[in-house]
Amino acid sequence: MNVLARQIRWLKQFSPKDSQLYPRMRLVWLTTQLAECNHRGRTDVFAQYEREFVDLCNTLLPEDAPLTCLASLHVAVAYMNNYDFQDAENAVKPWLRYSEAIPGRRYFGQVLSTMGQLYAFRNQNAQAIEMFDRALERFRLLSEPEERGREILQTTSYKVIAMMDSDPLPSTVREELEAHLGRTLADAATQFARSEEAGEKYAHHAFLRFLANGFDEKIAEEYVSQSANWKTGDRQHPWEMIQFYRALLTSDQTQRCRRLREAYEMVADCQGTLGTIACVILGGLFYYDSSCRDELAKKTQSVVDTMPYLGAQRVEALQKQLTNPVEPLVLAKILLPFNFR
Repeated sequence: MNVLARQIRWLKQFSPKDSQLYPRMRLVWLTTQLAECNHRGRTDVFAQYEREFVDLCNTLLPEDAPLTCLASLHVAVAYMNNYDFQDAENAVKPWLRYSEAIPGRRYFGQVLSTMGQLYAFRNQNAQAIEMFDRALERFRLLSEPEERGREILQTTSYKVIAMMDSDPLPSTVREELEAHLGRTLADAATQFARSEEAGEKYAHHAFLRFLANGFDEKIAEEYVSQSANWKTGDRQHPWEMIQFYRALLTSDQTQRCRRLREAYEMVADCQGTLGTIACVILGGLFYYDSSCRDELAKKTQSVVDTMPYLGAQRVEALQKQLTNPVEPLVLAKILLPFNFR
């Protein structure tokens, strides 16, 4: 995504001022920009082109169904980043009416995976897991090994997270997590304690999410015992959540506050989803250190003003944190649904 961001900046800087793109290439260009914004949790850019996305997709569907499906998938992510789950569903659910051959097996699988995410965001985890399994059936049939592996890895990550949030907890969650990680949890504790690889950070995040929720205290102790080796990689999402969970696993309060502050600084200047994550992390720090109250009040107001789809319950939880703070993990569960945390 860092390379993509540089490419987009270069193209914007040097594109001829009077040039116009044909509709298909215009949709490619807008979708590419949206993909980069979505990765950074930004929700402000999409609003400028929302109507144009709809018009271009309607026009180009008979000409290039895979492209319009890809655009719809990125539009859905933009809506989800804004907590607008209904419009996200409206963007992708119509694709379920078509044969998978229309958008192609890969994108049809991504539609199923996205529907699974939408169920998970609404805490309908049984339906989410069913959708993820249906998506994985398609991805396992993809002919290109690298593409197949990438899609399976991402969707199994979603499935494992939905399993963690299920009540009751599925008996196979540990087995599924180890299969996703490709190693035992004991081996993962050693590997991730030393890892700063961008390619491992999402698996690292899922592993720590499992530990921070108290599902294996022995492995958590093993991971924390190697804290001298912890690194923070490229410091981009989800490194702030990795550091957040590390803080919660740390028993020393001084170290916990330091790690929460480091996690917050990674996303302090972000807007949209990452801005909401930043507010939760700072709210978690406030639970242990009241000296950041003014900072939290300012960040809370910024999130409330810029995230209209948060909903009354989440807004109330943010505002209450200033006067009656709850533990960081409790706040995160209220404010950050599914894989946002």
